[in-house]
Amino acid sequence: MKYVCRVTCQHKIEGKITFCERGYIFEFAEDPGPRFECLEAKPGATPIDKQYEIDFLKASEDELKEAKWEFKQAYEAIKDAYDIELFKEKGTRKSEIISQILDARFRAVTINKEPTS
Repeated sequence: MKYVCRVTCQHKIEGKITFCERGYIFEFAEDPGPRFECLEAKPGATPIDKQYEIDFLKASEDELKEAKWEFKQAYEAIKDAYDIELFKEKGTRKSEIISQILDARFRAVTINKEPTS
């Protein structure tokens, strides 16, 4: 199953200690522990079990590529956070939408509305 690394750490993969950077995707046969989050539904999972939810404002490019999400979710998250509308036409690929998301995050400007002294 595919897992996204939530905390930069070292993990033993196939007998070797491997550096795992936050946001990167790894494939494990067994649950690697609390530093990783599963991108796929686990076998035997019930609807009550916590489902993976992607954070469009923080997710890495790899995570956006591997995770399953709908355009509507991405559109709403980016619109609410940055007031930028993503566009999708017939034939638009997921990679093009991901580029729009990353571009919106890169160009974002935070406005501090409180006076500074």
